[in-house]
Amino acid sequence: MDFKYIWPIVGIVLGWLLAGISAGWRGRLERKRVTAKLLTRIIYIYEDLLMLQSITEPLKDISEDWESHEKLRQYVVGKHFLSSGDSLSALDTLIDEYSQYKPLEAVKLRGLMRLITKHKNVKLLGSSREEQKYIFLLSVYEVGLDQCETAIKNSLVRIANSHGLYMWLKIMKFVKEKDKRNQISNSVLDEIYAEYQKNSEQPVSE
Repeated sequence: MDFKYIWPIVGIVLGWLLAGISAGWRGRLERKRVTAKLLTRIIYIYEDLLMLQSITEPLKDISEDWESHEKLRQYVVGKHFLSSGDSLSALDTLIDEYSQYKPLEAVKLRGLMRLITKHKNVKLLGSSREEQKYIFLLSVYEVGLDQCETAIKNSLVRIANSHGLYMWLKIMKFVKEKDKRNQISNSVLDEIYAEYQKNSEQPVSE
C-alpha cells in the first residue's frame, strides 16, 4: 500500500475533526457565557421583586389610610423596583442572544418581563378613596406579584439547568435561601419611610 496518498487524506480528516471539536467547544463556552449573564440579570430583577413582596404588608401597617398607603406604595415601586432603566433593556438584549439556544424559554421570559413591567406601572390612587374597591384591586395586584415571583423563580431554575449541573445546584440553593429570608428589616423599612417623607411633597400620578 502506498502511504504517500493516504497520509494527506488522514491529515485533512484530522484537520476537519479538530476544527469541529474546536468550534463545538467555542460554541459551548459562548452559550455558557450568555446563560450566565442572563441569570445574573434575572437575579437582580428577582431580588427587586422579593423586596417589593416583603414590604407589602409592613407598608399597610405604617400608613394612615389607603390613600396614603397608595402614595407610599407608588413611591417605593418607582424608587426601588426596577429603578435602573438599563436593567430591562440589557435583559432584552440577552434574551435575544439566548433565544438562539432556547427559543421557547426566551419567549416565556420575554412575556414574563412584560408582565412584571406592567406591575411596576400599576397606579391605584384614584381607587384608594373607595376602600372596598381599593382593597380588591390591591389584592389582585399582590396576587399578580406572587405569580410573577413563582414564574421568575421557575425560569431561574430552568435556565440554570441549561447552563449545567453546578449552576443549577447553586441557583437551587440561592432560591431556597431567599425563600427563608424574604423578610424586610425594620431598619430598612424606617429608612425607606424617612426617605419617602423627605420627598413627599412631590406629586404622585393617579
